Amino acid sequence: MGNIVNQLELTNLIREIEHSFDDVVKWRRHLHQHPELSFEEHETSKFIAEKLEDFGLTVQRNVGGTGLVAKIEGGQPGKTVAFRADFDALPIQDLKKVSYASKKRRRIPCMRA
Repeated sequence: MGNIVNQLELTNLIREIEHSFDDVVKWRRHLHQHPELSFEEHETSKFIAEKLEDFGLTVQRNVGGTGLVAKIEGGQPGKTVAFRADFDALPIQDLKKVSYASKKRRRIPCMRA
């Protein structure tokens, strides 16, 4: 019985991922179009925080400046897992010829890797 339940859960998860795919691509392209250098990621931080809050998470903002902490609580006691991600851009010119290339025109060009 457990195997059937796990298969159903996996099938539902796959459906959710497929359903969200276009949104995730849109978010990624938005972030690539609007890069911000280290400690200047105010709009990036706001964008990510709003997406996490849309998922129902409580977000602590302005951690160490522009950082975020979102806590996901499980329904059972157990071990804690932490994920960390950088969202600053690199100070290099974006030379890609794609629709989602950096739109930032600034003294120091930058792009997301």
